[in-house]
Amino acid sequence: MKTFHDFDFVMDTQALFRAMLECIANPGRIVNIARLSSKLPVHSAHLTALGLVVLDNEVRFNTSGDGKLQESLSALTLAKPAEFQHANYIFCPLDRRASIPEAIVEAKAGTLQDPHESATFFIETDNLREGAFTELRGPGIKDAMRAPLSPAIQQALFYRDEKACRFPLGVDFFFIDSGGNLMSIPRMVRSYAA
Repeated sequence: MKTFHDFDFVMDTQALFRAMLECIANPGRIVNIARLSSKLPVHSAHLTALGLVVLDNEVRFNTSGDGKLQESLSALTLAKPAEFQHANYIFCPLDRRASIPEAIVEAKAGTLQDPHESATFFIETDNLREGAFTELRGPGIKDAMRAPLSPAIQQALFYRDEKACRFPLGVDFFFIDSGGNLMSIPRMVRSYAA
């Protein structure tokens, strides 16, 4: 019997979920998911794999105008596409980086009564660690962490900070590069020029 792909929707999504938890609990730490996402023979395999973890028929998502990614995620998860301001999850593929500022400005940041009603971003970048050194501070980081961050990451953090949300409001970020390296910077982690 032939199969379309080797991706196991139970075991592989659980492994991806654990990788995402590792990243969000340890901001700035990089975890590689290429072995898992490469099992999906689809456009934007890394973003699609992450989408399989978080999307279902009860949430809404936006793909920053990438029709192929939207089609894949809708078909595989039954989630419905939505405008930035109504999306629970926003996927920004590499060739759609120009939409990042608009997406962050328009993204929902939750309310004081329902802070969990905020957006989570999945942003694709060339290389997570090619860029100017930046200092990260916040929960999950002992004292401070100094690391080079790509221009796409720095841009996203700049616009998030401009949004000026107070705890517990805000947006969370996951960044993925072309090599399948995944990193998270949650809403309470701030960046400073090193």
